[in-house]
Amino acid sequence: CELGLPDALTAAKTPEELAAAGYGSAPLLSRLLRSLAAYDVVKRRRDGRYTLAHAGLALTGRSSVAPMIRYANAPWHAAAYHRLADAIRNGADGFTLAYERPLFAYLAQQPAASNLFDGAMNALGELYAEPFARAYDFSTVRTVVDVGGGTGALLAAVRERYPAMQATVYELPHVVRAAPPRSGIAFVEGDIVTQPPPPADCYILSHVLHDWDDDRAGAILRNVRAAMSERARLLIFELVAAEDGNVWTPDRLTDVEMLTMLGGKERTREAFAALLERSGLTLLAVHPAGVPEAVIECAPAGIPNR
Repeated sequence: CELGLPDALTAAKTPEELAAAGYGSAPLLSRLLRSLAAYDVVKRRRDGRYTLAHAGLALTGRSSVAPMIRYANAPWHAAAYHRLADAIRNGADGFTLAYERPLFAYLAQQPAASNLFDGAMNALGELYAEPFARAYDFSTVRTVVDVGGGTGALLAAVRERYPAMQATVYELPHVVRAAPPRSGIAFVEGDIVTQPPPPADCYILSHVLHDWDDDRAGAILRNVRAAMSERARLLIFELVAAEDGNVWTPDRLTDVEMLTMLGGKERTREAFAALLERSGLTLLAVHPAGVPEAVIECAPAGIPNR
């Protein structure tokens, strides 16, 4: 992915052709591609050319996971994991121990790392946007605000199904400035940790709360609650962690990622319900989305389910 080979191999090429196009040394490319062919990333044709195989096709196009792979293998990501044991001993996240500042503070001062991180999050958004849009009935929603909605991929998928909806992304100023224009989606600058979002019928928090411990996540929820009318709804789109046991579930890995990089955590349904209750909200339902994440529907506390 760092070499740019997935896009280069959408058309079959020999290592020599790749080398002539500036992708590296032909003998070394040949050795790399030979190894990748054993893992279904590329396949070697009889004429000596290589093209993408099944796994390699996931590294190109609109839904490419290549940005996620580059993020997971970035030196500063690895450095946080090198401090995982210290994080568990000391109760601090590995990234802060490695760099003496939290991840988002680091990214604010490192443009290249910030672009890599944003690219990974945008790639992730493209993967789960359509399942989210299908999982909830927005037919009665006139206005929606995606809190921390990045470049608006999630709302774009929702508006494809509900084009009359007024959609707004509420994001940090540097994210808003970098976001590409999207038809029918407005961008508003703000910080959900300190400011309520704009008024709306429906609010979305997608992959936001798991970044934070309960105190910070509670502050975010209380700001959303402050903006909600009695009939408004909040949709949290995250993994709902399984109860402790010996069966593998996706949250077993992502929970350690949150611990290491941000000091956040994945939460069970019961943990979400308790956090919401402390923030003036009620968990109404959990809607499956056909992906590891689910849509957690919430209302202001004390409001009947309508």
